[in-house]
Amino acid sequence: MENLIEEYGLVESSFHYDNLYGLPARSLETSMNTGPGLPVIRTDVHGVETIRKEFSDQNLLVIALIPDNWEQIVSAIQGREGGEAVADMIMRRINEDEANIARLVKLANYIIRNTRKEVNGLPELSHTVSLLRMLIGFATDAT
Repeated sequence: MENLIEEYGLVESSFHYDNLYGLPARSLETSMNTGPGLPVIRTDVHGVETIRKEFSDQNLLVIALIPDNWEQIVSAIQGREGGEAVADMIMRRINEDEANIARLVKLANYIIRNTRKEVNGLPELSHTVSLLRMLIGFATDAT
């Protein structure tokens, strides 16, 4: 794990769900130096905590996407891992996600429920995408 962190130059990293996750420094630098606008970084609560510490002098906009319901997480895991045989993984993930969501809500400027339902005539994820675009647009206009 330490070799991967060094090899990829990860600014932040965490090991969960039996996988190593992290943000390569190159990705962060690229997003921060790509012309006008606001750099957008997709990370989990571990990354948010680390980036908040590393860039404490920056005014960061954190938008938390949380599931509409736990069935979304169960369906996603079953779709990836294959059926009902992953009950232990599902329970571990729900318990971990519940704790992570509580931490993330405290760190976020905005919280969006990542719905899979139609909202205001917008199908499935379109509502979530439109909210993200609106918030990023407001933040970009403010800089």
